Amino acid sequence: MPRSRLRQNMLLLKAVVFGLPILAILVALRLALPGLKQQYDLTRFSSDAIEVERTHFRLYTRHEATWGHQLADGIESFFVAFLEENGARFQLEVGEEKALVYAFSSKEELEKWSKREFHDPMVNNGGFYSPGKREIGIIAHGHDLEEDLSSAYHEAVHMAFDIGLGPNPSTELSTWLNEGLAVYFGDGVIRSDRSYSWGSCSPPEVRRLVVAVSEAIDANESKPLLRRVLAADMKAFTSEGNTFYYGAGYLLVHFLMAGEDGVHRNRFLEFYELERTKGSQSGRPEIFHRKIGLDAEELERRWRRYVQQLARALVVGR
Repeated sequence: MPRSRLRQNMLLLKAVVFGLPILAILVALRLALPGLKQQYDLTRFSSDAIEVERTHFRLYTRHEATWGHQLADGIESFFVAFLEENGARFQLEVGEEKALVYAFSSKEELEKWSKREFHDPMVNNGGFYSPGKREIGIIAHGHDLEEDLSSAYHEAVHMAFDIGLGPNPSTELSTWLNEGLAVYFGDGVIRSDRSYSWGSCSPPEVRRLVVAVSEAIDANESKPLLRRVLAADMKAFTSEGNTFYYGAGYLLVHFLMAGEDGVHRNRFLEFYELERTKGSQSGRPEIFHRKIGLDAEELERRWRRYVQQLARALVVGR
């Protein structure tokens, strides 16, 4: 055998001898890492927590197993129904990675967690969604299933719209739009068995927001309000006065989706698509008004009238 061929064979043999163990180690790590991460996520939440896994979510809670399963089923059912009905309209796609849902037993637990993980105690908020980690935090007291699910719905909508931005989003929605959509579809949802209707003002949390914005309109008859909402950043939505911003953002989405017989819906969806693909336009209100087809003064007038109509309907419907 020629010396060059012998050298090639020896090199090949060395590659096999040394390469196979390394390959075996890599395969073993690939198989073991998901389980190790899953165990880490569980213990990071609580050593005595239970884990409930569904198609799109993995939920951790210290409540009893029955409650945990009911909570996981409710979130999964809502998320699937929301995507089926609204996914195509908003260009939303299901992600392959499961979201982690941490169901805290109290607001103090959530604040302690968020302070440790995000260096922000979130004293004025009742839940969170972390896009980078795809983690959801909610408060689940374990007494009223619908009440516990309402916070989860809001954060699950955030997750859906985050997925809509793509696998590695370099863009983000304006804060008023992001939060307004989450309240409209997450908090303003009515569940009947496994069917859902969106945009309702009757749930208690949504009623509170409508009343707060109606009172702000009465107190600021000559002062524009929407200008503040369109320019608001996340600090405004985590501030002590965030009820107004959440309510106004929600009611602007409500007006554009359902107000005046839905005449603004298509233009609103065009504006949403602009933000989905190009990013937040919060610093450029002229683009928003041009897309919607109403100048600032006219939109303010029509929006105020619509909010007051909704507020009066809530009073009559009591």
